[in-house]
Amino acid sequence: MFRKANPTDDKLIAQRAIIADEKGYADVALDAYSELIDRKVPYSNIVLEKRAKIYLKNDDYSRASKDMEEAKKLDPNSQKIKNTSIEIDSKIKENKNEIKNLIDVGAVSHAKGKLDIADRLIQNGNFHQANR
Repeated sequence: MFRKANPTDDKLIAQRAIIADEKGYADVALDAYSELIDRKVPYSNIVLEKRAKIYLKNDDYSRASKDMEEAKKLDPNSQKIKNTSIEIDSKIKENKNEIKNLIDVGAVSHAKGKLDIADRLIQNGNFHQANR
């Protein structure tokens, strides 16, 4: 469906990313956004924010947060980047609170509770803790 762009044409890669993102093809969009970031395009701050939004939709808060840290370094005054960062930080905090609540009510004593906790730990990037 989506053809790879000529490796020298950032504009085509950007178009592929945007169209895939709009159509809901997250994997294709993530690949294209990552390719643009690797190429260090002049608008990497925007690309990082767009990729972070996909990670956010996919509950991958750790990667989303890392992208936003990079985007903030490139464009510290962008209100859009600040807003997306706040949204991601809120999701991470929400997960931490939910983990605490699940532990407090004894959810670790049954399989579903353990899976819920592990899933939230993974979303926040705490892979080692999730593996316990």
